[in-house]
Amino acid sequence: MLNLQFSGYAANNTPIEPDHNPQLFESPSANADTSFVHTTTLSNVEVNRSILNHALLNGKPDAIFFVTQNLTPSGQNAAAISTKSIGVYYAQGTWRIFNQNTSDSMQVGLKYNILIPDASSSGLNRHTTTAANRASHITYLQSSPVAGESNGIYFVAQYWESVFNNQHIGVWFNGDAATGLGRGSIYNDSKDEMPIGAKFNYIRYVSNSRVFVHTTTLANTPINSIRTTLDHPLLNNNPDALIQVTHQYNTGLTNYNNHPIAVEYINGRWTIRNTDNGVMPMSTKFNVHIHYLSQTITNNQSVTRRMDESPLTMAASASSGLPVSYTSVTPNLCTVNGSTVTFLHVGGCRVLASQAGNDTYAAAGDLGIIYTVSKGNQSITFPPLSDKTLGSDPNTVALNATASSGLAVSYSSTSAGICSVAGSTVTLISAGICTITANQSGNSDWNAAEGVARSFTINAAGSATSTPAPTNTPTPTNTPGPDNPTATPIPDGATSPRIYMSMIFYTP
Repeated sequence: MLNLQFSGYAANNTPIEPDHNPQLFESPSANADTSFVHTTTLSNVEVNRSILNHALLNGKPDAIFFVTQNLTPSGQNAAAISTKSIGVYYAQGTWRIFNQNTSDSMQVGLKYNILIPDASSSGLNRHTTTAANRASHITYLQSSPVAGESNGIYFVAQYWESVFNNQHIGVWFNGDAATGLGRGSIYNDSKDEMPIGAKFNYIRYVSNSRVFVHTTTLANTPINSIRTTLDHPLLNNNPDALIQVTHQYNTGLTNYNNHPIAVEYINGRWTIRNTDNGVMPMSTKFNVHIHYLSQTITNNQSVTRRMDESPLTMAASASSGLPVSYTSVTPNLCTVNGSTVTFLHVGGCRVLASQAGNDTYAAAGDLGIIYTVSKGNQSITFPPLSDKTLGSDPNTVALNATASSGLAVSYSSTSAGICSVAGSTVTLISAGICTITANQSGNSDWNAAEGVARSFTINAAGSATSTPAPTNTPTPTNTPGPDNPTATPIPDGATSPRIYMSMIFYTP
């Protein structure tokens, strides 16, 4: 994992530059090999060479890497095929692949697998041929046999400074199984003398699930075939696999393969092919290295956020499609749980996005993401208040408004003489309409909320239940008529019936 250095923030974790780059870096992991496919194009080919352009190579003259021609990257046929002896060299800040015969122009459309081992890998080195370490067409990597070399698997690339070696090369381990002593060497398959001053990149691996020795047999190499078929679970039916191959001399059989080689994907299997269509010798050995595929992490999600947009589901993605993990670098400003970030305060929330890789992909370079978090908007939830009656209910009402920010809510009464507020308790004073307003004034992380008012009626004592109105009694009529010949008319303006007595006098 890279040692992150975040910048652009003041001591109080507030951004100095509002328009900073949210992705502080994006680079291959420093703790894993890196590989990619280089294509020769009109823009990068110069006569007999093709310029590489990669962050781990540019400006680094001491970089050590390896090259294998790939005829079918991702299962697609390359536009060209080369039979030339190649090498690598550094000039003017960039590395190049070149044809050792300078009169051979570099073809456009060639594809090369490039392997850049972790710089801390043991066994990674550069070798120069001298009179002391040369024996005819061989140059020894160690001055004398050493212990523990018997299981070494070497890969090599020709490196040029001033001396050309226009040959197809291989590696040979000259060891004694009984004593465990031995030493590796590089040789010319043509058996032409190794020139003094010739230089090579090499790396020695111990056999593992990704580094192994392949031997041509009748089962994997038909007679008179130009290719041999590899059989490996990480390669079979995997057209995206990247492979590095170096020819190995098979001690005792004196089998040389003086042909340029490349890897080629056919019918679900990777093969090693002689690109000049020469017959593949039987019992020939090849050192094979299956690269981890490279992956990168990107973040296209907006990093300008407010406090009220928390919690936020992060959406960084790995080019491999593997899940991304997150870690908060500023736990005082934000916390992370899975892919969810929760903002705690305004400022620069810094999160580290990682992808550890698997059997196919190397670990991705860590991606630093900075969320610029500003004050949040908040709202108040204030439930309605029920009407009350003086004397028949408790003389107080509890208030329970809440702010979306989680900050405490304050209350005020706008009904002086009707009701009063202390803390979150309303005290009833007299009958009337009581109006209470809930407020949240905000702080350094939150803007003030808009106040919310609630009103309720305070009824006078004993008036909580209304007396039903009396039933109307029909007013009797007192209008003279056939059915009421003796009725006396009701005087004008009378409000209720009145009875008048009639007295009849008789004369004796």
